[in-house]
Amino acid sequence: EQGDFRARNGHSAVMLHDNHMLVFGGISEVTRELDDLYSLDIHKRKWCLFQRGTRPQERNIKRM
Repeated sequence: EQGDFRARNGHSAVMLHDNHMLVFGGISEVTRELDDLYSLDIHKRKWCLFQRGTRPQERNIKRM
């Protein structure tokens, strides 16, 4: 599903070999911790939100 990615701090990110970047969690609006997982297609510049399965607890400043 195409997502509406919001600016954030304290997130975890990792580059994949197929020109995609995964971004998990972080914090937005100073006090809102996030538990979302997005994939960015670097070439198309499109975000995709993953919504399947059980989500981990929201968090910021963690490692992937």
